[in-house]
Amino acid sequence: MTILAYDMKTLSTDSLYSDATEMLVGYHASKIFIVRQKMIAFCGCELSGQAFIDWVIKEEDPEDYPLLDDDFSGVLIDEDRVVTFASTCKPIPQYVRFALGHSAAAHYAIGLMDLHVPAPEAVRRACGYSLLCGEPVYSLRRDQLKLFPKDYVGLYTGTIPSKSPKKKSTIRDKKK
Repeated sequence: MTILAYDMKTLSTDSLYSDATEMLVGYHASKIFIVRQKMIAFCGCELSGQAFIDWVIKEEDPEDYPLLDDDFSGVLIDEDRVVTFASTCKPIPQYVRFALGHSAAAHYAIGLMDLHVPAPEAVRRACGYSLLCGEPVYSLRRDQLKLFPKDYVGLYTGTIPSKSPKKKSTIRDKKK
């Protein structure tokens, strides 16, 4: 499960990968991906998330949008837009703060942001409302995207690289 929140300047996510169907806690890792100065995060099935990231890497062709699980939600943020996606390819523009993810915890994060709590702190507090979400919280400000190399594709790990990695990092790499 995931909690991700965006307060109109910062995207924040929890870092616990887990399997809700089996109630298994997995491992901790960032859930923010960078694809050529675009910020991506998702909730739901990891395989759907990887398919979504691969679709963004292939330049977001609506004709090639992958078949995703019904519980998938994704967000794509770049310099010009903030859009969310569900299991269909129709992007939904966002103009206000929002949170996606594990139900009560995501609702709590939205409520906190409505009280002007920043997204990183809202996600940190919301992690207490779900056993399948956890700290640490990873956050990236929208204005920091321009600091990434234009061709960078990889997982955001809390630091901004000075050059692109030789090998593209994906979720599948973490499981090997």
